[in-house]
Amino acid sequence: MSKKNNTTKTTSKDVVKALFDERREFVVFGICGKTGSGVTTVSKILKNSFDELNLPKPCEESHADLYKTEYRILYNFAKSNWKPFYAIKTSTLITLTALQQKPDDFCKYINGIKSFDKEIKMKIENRINSFYNESIIFDIENLKIKDHPIEIQNPEAQAFEQFLNEHNISFHNSNGKYKFKLTELAKLYDKYKELRKTKVEINNYLVYEILFQFIYSEEHGFQNHVNKFWAELSEATEIKITTIALQGMGNNLRITGTNPFAEPIDNFKNNGFLSIAELININIKLLRDYKSKKIIYCDIHRIIDEDIKEEIYNEEKRTFIVIDSIKNPYESNYLKTRYSNYYLITVYTDEDKRKKRLLYNEKLEQNDIKTIDIIEQLSEFKNFQSDYLKRINKNQNNEENPTEENDFIILENITKKMVKLNCNSIYPFIMQNIQNCIELADIFINNEDDSASRLRLKKILLRYTSLIMSPGLVLPTKIERVMQIANTAKLCSGCISRQVGAVITDNLYNLRSIGWNHVPENHMPCLYRDINEVYNHYNEDAYSCYENDDTATFQESIRNAVKDYYSKDPENIYANGRTIPYCFKDIYNEIIGVKNQIHPRALHAEETAFLNLTNTGSNNIHGGFLFTTSSPCELCAKKAMYMGISTVYYIQPYPGISENHILKSGPKNLRPDLVLYTGAIGRAYTQLYTPLIPKKDEMELWLKHKVSIVEKNYKRSENNE
Repeated sequence: MSKKNNTTKTTSKDVVKALFDERREFVVFGICGKTGSGVTTVSKILKNSFDELNLPKPCEESHADLYKTEYRILYNFAKSNWKPFYAIKTSTLITLTALQQKPDDFCKYINGIKSFDKEIKMKIENRINSFYNESIIFDIENLKIKDHPIEIQNPEAQAFEQFLNEHNISFHNSNGKYKFKLTELAKLYDKYKELRKTKVEINNYLVYEILFQFIYSEEHGFQNHVNKFWAELSEATEIKITTIALQGMGNNLRITGTNPFAEPIDNFKNNGFLSIAELININIKLLRDYKSKKIIYCDIHRIIDEDIKEEIYNEEKRTFIVIDSIKNPYESNYLKTRYSNYYLITVYTDEDKRKKRLLYNEKLEQNDIKTIDIIEQLSEFKNFQSDYLKRINKNQNNEENPTEENDFIILENITKKMVKLNCNSIYPFIMQNIQNCIELADIFINNEDDSASRLRLKKILLRYTSLIMSPGLVLPTKIERVMQIANTAKLCSGCISRQVGAVITDNLYNLRSIGWNHVPENHMPCLYRDINEVYNHYNEDAYSCYENDDTATFQESIRNAVKDYYSKDPENIYANGRTIPYCFKDIYNEIIGVKNQIHPRALHAEETAFLNLTNTGSNNIHGGFLFTTSSPCELCAKKAMYMGISTVYYIQPYPGISENHILKSGPKNLRPDLVLYTGAIGRAYTQLYTPLIPKKDEMELWLKHKVSIVEKNYKRSENNE
């Protein structure tokens, strides 16, 4: 009987461990955010071991306190399950692609960013040529696995050198110390990438060991060379060139697929926009291949004693990765479709604080910050390009004329190149688009200033990493619970521009009203309206008298567009079973030549939430909270002030002066607090807070019996027998 029980006990534990191990073996975080928001800070924290986080131990006497109890649960779980993350820096991968091109092309690219004098051009050329000639030495004779020295067998080393020779990769071997130029390591990396894509396996452990150290080593890997190179190039050019240069190289890679310096549209590849995402993916695969090859190598050569082999196996099969950083939403979608345990984290902070960090910590100038921000936000870049083209049209005789103060010459040079490409329609695919990345994020982190060694930020990362490994470990916060409702409500919106959801609660987070941006009841939402339909008067009730009036400017203005859209081309959108909904506000603003926000057909989400209060009999919500997926505009901010809202929680900032002019007016003690949201949302919220199995069933699998007095008495009597 006892033997049978022991067998059952072991089996049940194996079942529950296998169930959760699948969640704990592989985690990928993509981090996105504006420059200066704290993306790299988050990455650095995740690279620490649990002990290196220096988290305060939970207070054992405060179990009655909900939040302290929650922290105790998370702390104890993470202490046993936390793994340091491996970091993949996108900027490093982009720089790596430069080594696969000629140094002269790199020099030409840097010199094209801004007009430099002859002396600076010489410094640029010297630094770039020096970078191409730098080397890394790998000590193969003194390799260790978990502090245990391993001896590389001669056949393995000979096969490694044969592999290098076959692929024309130059190296120097001196007593087991292999020396490679960076350009040769780039060739080795490229060969691995090529073979990996064609599913040809490299059966040599040293190839993986060298590539792992090259990409991931903190001590002497490629990252150190990259950091030094860009710092010295900034010094040589006398401008903070790193971010701007890498932004342009990333755009070129998304255009060409392979070349960070190529610009002509002839080099455009349809799938080039995925090139950076594919580089990230290859590095993830390299890490996993390296870990599996390490286990196999140790096993074949019996390098590690049996008593610690299982410990190494358990450690190496778990892989946590953080990507610093994601700048284009299609890159995030690419990774999300490949890895079920991939989560996109947005890190943002108050704009004033962010810019102060860049000014005082990074020593950037105001114009540098503005240039970086415009390139990172597609809508801002389009606006800048539009203004630039208007200036050019006004001065046809001097197309090279920069802005009056010559403050944004770098940005203008980038704009000229993009105009030359004539590829506006594919901008969303090839350019950075932080705003859209934010809209797709799974987890939001408000990176507030924190004097206690970034303790708040560490606790947030502890929470969500633990929840990924053990969904349902703790409950959603009150703020998460309400914002998830607002996020779900926005899906009811028929707006084709931006769906927004809003929720109003009292000061205890009790639900009072829900709203989303929508047209009045029985009116056709914009999503269902069609520009061809209104032009041909197929459904007059769905459109206003102004839109239906053939003598009005609206019908005349859409005539040519409708004829183009409704062509007989087999690739036409209608021929593919789609309609063309349109935004009345955009068309009308174009007609009158003025940008105005008063012409939308729909009420804003906050407005509908306030109006819906009357249906619930809860008109008085003075001191209550407003949750909105986008911060309120000027009109909605005034309504929030009038209703006595004390706190506004929001995800995406809305452009305008609503915060500084409306919400930050009147007596300071009566002004509402504006709080950037921190928490999971959407799919992530559901995945993180839905237990894999009911907690009671999980405990029964761990313990082999239910937690009950009857069961305990039964076990006690069984033992007495």
